[in-house]
Amino acid sequence: MVASFNGHIEVVQELLANGADINIKNMEGATALMLASHDARINVVQELLLKDVDVYIRSDKGVTALEVASSKGHIEVVKALLAKDADVNERDIEGHTALIAASIEGHIEVVQALLAKDADVDFPNDHGLTPLMAASCKGHTEVVQALLAKGADVNIQTKEKHTALMIAIEFGHFEIVKELLSSNVDVDAQDKRGISA
Repeated sequence: MVASFNGHIEVVQELLANGADINIKNMEGATALMLASHDARINVVQELLLKDVDVYIRSDKGVTALEVASSKGHIEVVKALLAKDADVNERDIEGHTALIAASIEGHIEVVQALLAKDADVDFPNDHGLTPLMAASCKGHTEVVQALLAKGADVNIQTKEKHTALMIAIEFGHFEIVKELLSSNVDVDAQDKRGISA
């Protein structure tokens, strides 16, 4: 795992040749693939994928290598994992998907790659937060545009009944407010306290 995390490809190859368990987990449930994905060690990721590493393994928090790479914006790693059929809609223990992780951080290339592999554009986390809401909260206009172009539902509400429009207004992201207003958003939707946009 240390070799994978630090990108020492020759050491990784030698360890694998000597029977190292490619899918072994550390105390937090992270694998060599997750560690290499976190730091964009693409050469290590590719080597592990060649050796049939399990791309579906989840950490103790339910995170996959794809979610790790997506949250960090490592597009080459994301593409390599998607080429091995990593599950784009896998949820961690909080309900986050790779698309939510990429949307929160504003990684437009990753968002586009995940959408191209049919990531569920409206799949919410455990609080009801969708990728559109996450991008609206953080002010990532390009991500919002990509999600809307893929058919994101602008009227979904969180468990507290907040919409993407309410979230964008609350955080002062007026370019996103304009995008949402041009997408047939319900401007009269109310949250649990009866407050509208």
